Amino acid sequence: MGTIEVRPATPQDHDDVAALHRREWGGAYVVVHDTRYDLRTLPTLVAVDGAGGFAGALVHRLADGGLEVVSLARFHQRRGLRLVAVDAGAVDRARQVKPTIPSAGADDVPLHDELVLERRRTGTNR
Repeated sequence: MGTIEVRPATPQDHDDVAALHRREWGGAYVVVHDTRYDLRTLPTLVAVDGAGGFAGALVHRLADGGLEVVSLARFHQRRGLRLVAVDAGAVDRARQVKPTIPSAGADDVPLHDELVLERRRTGTNR
């Protein structure tokens, strides 16, 4: 894997981020933990490759003294995030709020559960 830079999104990233959200989530709205979010209103980080090409995006919010990832696409597995929980049926419940959520994802894998990923910071002062 080549070099990836992660930085705050700028207005110049809008089209790439919007296209990614359309492709991955069907638009700018997602339902996480039974709450509907407009991804356009939350802080966004983008990943770009060594040539400056768009490689992915992470949308987050501050919650409960920490940072909650609301939308993450394409680069999470290589960034030290760990699976810490599965919310069984969360996608089925979200589909009741947002019916456009597909019933199957890549390779026709059924979508039912929400995966909770976490990356712990190390150090005593954090």
